[in-house]
Amino acid sequence: MNEQCLSHLGRAGRILSKAIEENRISHFYIIEGANSSERRVFAKQFIKAMGCQVDKAQGCNHCIWCRKVENGNVEDLYDIERKENSRDLTVADAAFITSAVQTAPINHIHKNIVLINEGQYLNTAAQNKLLKTLEEPTAKSLIILTVDGVDSLLETIKSRAIVIPLESHGFNYDIDVKTDIYADDQSLEQVEQHSPLDIDDVIHLMDMVEKNLPFFQVCDYMDNIVKSNDDAANLLEKFKEVSIAVQVGKIKDLKLKSPVSWIDCSQEALMQLAYNVEYKYALRACILKIGGIDDNSSWS
Repeated sequence: MNEQCLSHLGRAGRILSKAIEENRISHFYIIEGANSSERRVFAKQFIKAMGCQVDKAQGCNHCIWCRKVENGNVEDLYDIERKENSRDLTVADAAFITSAVQTAPINHIHKNIVLINEGQYLNTAAQNKLLKTLEEPTAKSLIILTVDGVDSLLETIKSRAIVIPLESHGFNYDIDVKTDIYADDQSLEQVEQHSPLDIDDVIHLMDMVEKNLPFFQVCDYMDNIVKSNDDAANLLEKFKEVSIAVQVGKIKDLKLKSPVSWIDCSQEALMQLAYNVEYKYALRACILKIGGIDDNSSWS
């Protein structure tokens, strides 16, 4: 295996490689890390891994696709940077991104890919301009934003992304991928076995979301039953279990508009918990992504 394949770029790389293998790529990722060069290397390896014609989900760095990504001449890949002598990424940049993701892609992975470098320089107006694109993504778009810290971004931007923090000590190329790649899944299974979370509470919470109850009411109920990271992980696992049960007809009292959205968004939130994202933030972002919540309600 190529020593700089995606799975060898630390824990973040292993999680994204697994997502590619399982066809669970989201529409928006934030790559967070202190080192600008490492953020860019990681983002480009992620893009290589998605379309590699030799080593899919890893990136061989030698096939036509990987070489095109490295050289910046892939069809439908938009590499966004600050213009020379410009302090910020501006509304004009955001407008270009919005336009780019609406075009019909011609590359073999059928995606418009936008790589926004140094996203901490997106000014507030530009971030607000991007919101509609992030709120109504197309199946053929992928936006990757690299940033030195998510604190520079609006909450409404962060809540619609999967945040991928890179290790502060840099990439670890010596890790044993085979023994470590499923560690997060195993730990979450152990959480489920020991958590006292009641399934009736889970179903009631999902029903509140589906009935479009105000966001603050959903959050209040969720805060009453979730008191720790372990509880949050267990809740997300039960969201997936209940969604599957609804799909196969084992639970008939709960109506879900999109069981697949519950499953996908819960898995994304579990990934955030694995990276030590604050559990209340991960759960609230999950609920917003699933939909059915009044976005004008207060964020608590």
